[in-house]
Amino acid sequence: MDSDNHKQQVEKQAEDIQIEVDKIFEMARLNNWSLEQFAIKVLAGATDYDLGYFAIAAQLVQKVTKLDGLSSIEILKFLIFKVQQQDTLKIKQAQEMFFRD
Repeated sequence: MDSDNHKQQVEKQAEDIQIEVDKIFEMARLNNWSLEQFAIKVLAGATDYDLGYFAIAAQLVQKVTKLDGLSSIEILKFLIFKVQQQDTLKIKQAQEMFFRD
């Protein structure tokens, strides 16, 4: 029974994250954000650990690096740490990563 409860909690969290991500994409669409504006908003939101933005950023890092999810999250946390330290080189590298396909 505990595993069913845990599974339901994980599914609920995933649904909540998806709702936040959908809101962000809708906001981007409604405001016609350029790719650069989107990258900056995602980086800023991830730096604030806003769940939706963090999820988007983690997916972008995972897509670019082709690493597993946990490794991508660790890279993102490192980049956020550097952004918080105002390491301009790392900020630029992070923004460029978000521009890649």
